[in-house]
Parts: sequence; C-alpha cells; structure tokens
Amino acid sequence: MGKTWCWAPCGGVGSLPDDGRPPAPAQENGIGHHGDEDGEAWFDALENAFEVDHGNQAGSGTWDECRRGSAAEAGIYLSRVDTDSATYTVAHTSHPKVSYRHVKGTTVHSVLLDMELDYPVDRVWAMGWEFEYLDTWNPFAIEPTVLDNDGDRTLVLYFAVWLPWPFHPRENYIHVKWSDALDEHGCFFVTLHDIEFENKLAESYGGGSKERPSKKKKKRERASILKGSSAWVWPVREGGGGKSRVLFSVHADPLVFSPPNWLVNFVLKLMAPTIYKALQKALHKVYVEDPHSLYARRVQEKELYHTMRERLCQVGA
Repeated sequence: MGKTWCWAPCGGVGSLPDDGRPPAPAQENGIGHHGDEDGEAWFDALENAFEVDHGNQAGSGTWDECRRGSAAEAGIYLSRVDTDSATYTVAHTSHPKVSYRHVKGTTVHSVLLDMELDYPVDRVWAMGWEFEYLDTWNPFAIEPTVLDNDGDRTLVLYFAVWLPWPFHPRENYIHVKWSDALDEHGCFFVTLHDIEFENKLAESYGGGSKERPSKKKKKRERASILKGSSAWVWPVREGGGGKSRVLFSVHADPLVFSPPNWLVNFVLKLMAPTIYKALQKALHKVYVEDPHSLYARRVQEKELYHTMRERLCQVGA
C-alpha cells in the first residue's frame, strides 16, 4: 500500500506533541488548501501518528465500558472538526451539506458530510451497522462485507466504491469502533480508519470463514481512510423528535495524487447527494412501506438497538 498517512485535525497531517495538545494550525494558502509544506517530508516524519484514542480500546465490553473514556475521545475529535471546518470550502449547500479540503502537495482529501434524516437514531444506525446490506440501497457500494466483529461495538469491514471511467473502483479495509457519548455530547460517536492502524493486514482476512471478498469483476485499487476520520449521530429534539443528525468527517487518500476537478466535483456534488437521497428512500421503504423488512426486524430484535433506545430515553431524547 506504500506510505500510510494519519490525519491530525487542526494541524493538517501530523503527530500530537508529547503533552497531548493538538499541533498548531498550518497557515493557509488559498481557500480549502493548506500551505506549501513538502508532502514527502510529511510522509517520512509524520506517518502513524494520530493516537488520541490510545487507552480507550475497551473491545466489546459492557455498555458502561463502552461509555467509559469515550467522552474525552469524542470531545477531542468534535472540537477539532469545529475548529477545522473554517478551512473547508462548501461544495453543496442544500441537504446534505458537503464541505471539502485538499491538503496541498499531498494526496489527502477531507470531506465533511452533514445531514438530517426524518427517522430515529436506532433506525438510521442500522442502515450502516447492518453493513452487509449496504449495497441494497447505496448505488456506489460494491461487495460490502463484515470481515470480523468484536461484539456489538467493533467491526472490520471490506467494501469497494465505484468510480467513473477511467478510474478503477477503490477498495477499503476499515476498522470501525463506536462509543456512547450521550451524557456528555448528546450523541453516539464512531471512529473509522484503515485496519493497518490496528496492526492488521488485509491479507490476514484471506481465509477461513471470513473469506476475503473476490475481485472478480473489475480491477480494484486500494484507497486509504486515515486515522482521525470519525462520525457522530445525534437525536434531533427540535420539531417533535424522531429525527437524527449525522456528521461524517473523513480524511482519505484515494491514491490519486492530483485528481481532475471533474472527479472531485463528481464525488462532492453528485455522489454524496445521490447517496443521501438513496438513504432517504431506503429508510422510507424498509420502515414505512415494509415494516417487516430485514432492517425493521433487526432493529426490533437485536439487543444493540434495544439498549440504544433505552439510553436515548435516559437522556430525554
């Protein structure tokens, strides 16, 4: 896979100082770009550096363990997104709101995707957590596969993303872990990044009952989701409740050093809004049109979603 990047929000690509404080913001040179620092120097000096969540690897654990320590981690990520957002360019203003930044001189591209959905948190959560069914509604997802799991808290995922010609689909091996930050931040919090940041290799999922997905139809090239990528899901209390707000902060290396503007615009102005509209339609279909759908049954039957609803009631959501 070559060089592996880590993303440190507020300071671009980099490491945390010894005292744990975030690095100072880089000076901007134009809207949506960071300055002219040499990308190769960053590769050599700053890889594998974003470790704000060390010590919070509680595995699946109990629900109390899921909450323990998560508030500080969620707060760090969220404060950095708030600070970082001023350096992004808004690419799509209506629902969903899509903002973009490219770190100049590197292959790092950052996207903020902010959307509100007219369904409660547990139902929205299931649309992503029941990952093997992602391609039933997301038109760009290829072979979504759960490679491994640790209870109801951690997943190892494979999927590829379709891109228009002449680009090959980009495949990803992602470690996903979520935490309950309802008491402190009013949300559920998710970290997501390449499995290599967990000292795992894609080849380690090549056999046994968790077979590595085939690359049978088209050639696929690896992309990288950098550590520091995250997501939040909030219950929306205004307007009678029953709604959710979802915010994704993704720092990615698509392994295209200088993608053409048309491809960037395709991802920001066509792909993201299309996925949002497809998700809206899917939510209506699986919870309203067919209340006995697989998604609806899992939300009603799984302990994970039952406990989520209990926690939301406890905080008055």
